Amino acid sequence: MTANKFLKRLRALRSPAVAKSHAHLANDNDDSILGVRMGQVFALAKEFMNMELDEVEKMLEEGGSYEGRVDGFNKGGIIVPVYGLRGFVPASQLGISRRMAVSGDTPDARYAKMIGEPITVRVIEVDRKRRRLILSERAASSETRQSIKERVIESLEEGKTYTGKVTSLADFGAFVNVNGA
Repeated sequence: MTANKFLKRLRALRSPAVAKSHAHLANDNDDSILGVRMGQVFALAKEFMNMELDEVEKMLEEGGSYEGRVDGFNKGGIIVPVYGLRGFVPASQLGISRRMAVSGDTPDARYAKMIGEPITVRVIEVDRKRRRLILSERAASSETRQSIKERVIESLEEGKTYTGKVTSLADFGAFVNVNGA
């Protein structure tokens, strides 16, 4: 990563003191690393990574939410960058409405359409040693499953036909999810 890109990412953290202290590493007219030994670059990279981890640990302690965009996916969920770190949102931690929209047999079929979508998440785990960041859309959501259920039940009208998803079968009938409840 070039020095200019480091500075841009540092500024994104809203830390002008740190960005200014490393301003000597970049030249606005040249997007290369100028006369900087690789050791300095690695030291800056390590410092930057620690700043990123400090920021997400602060979010974890304060319970704050982060607004980002879905950047990718793997077989278990979606990837959301948070302050330059790759945050993972397991499928079980997706919000109710997003989970209801998920369908398909492969990760590509389930998650590819979510790339680029906005998402609000909360940090639920940070592991510095493994550089692991686990996020939850459910924890950041203000609408609980119960409130969605109440809202949907209030909107149902007797005699009307609704489309739903059968979630399980029992001897006495079927459980059907209608509009998220």
